[in-house]
Amino acid sequence: MKEAFADTSFYQALLNPKDNWHESARQVSIAYRGKVVTSE
Repeated sequence: MKEAFADTSFYQALLNPKDNWHESARQVSIAYRGKVVTSE
């Protein structure tokens, strides 16, 4: 299984439709099927 690191900026972009990266984050969240790794 693939792993990808998602930081706070990814989640902020995903949750904020006005963010410049929102559409990219949304597309990644739809298409990616691997394990997502975060940190505290």
